[in-house]
Amino acid sequence: PQDAVYVCDTHLDVVHARRAGVRAVVVFTEISWDFPYRERVERENPAFIAASMEDVNAWLMSHYSARG
Repeated sequence: PQDAVYVCDTHLDVVHARRAGVRAVVVFTEISWDFPYRERVERENPAFIAASMEDVNAWLMSHYSARG
């Protein structure tokens, strides 16, 4: 679980990821960037908030590629 990442899009997903012992990476689309969704997600403190899957890939590469 220490290397697992849950890619999700809601604040409840972040809560469930934490309970499972994995990091949550939230991807927002243009629709879901609106209040109150972003504020709810930010309150749950995910490992990363991305604007696209490309951002998720870059984050994953920066955090996991050095581990081999």
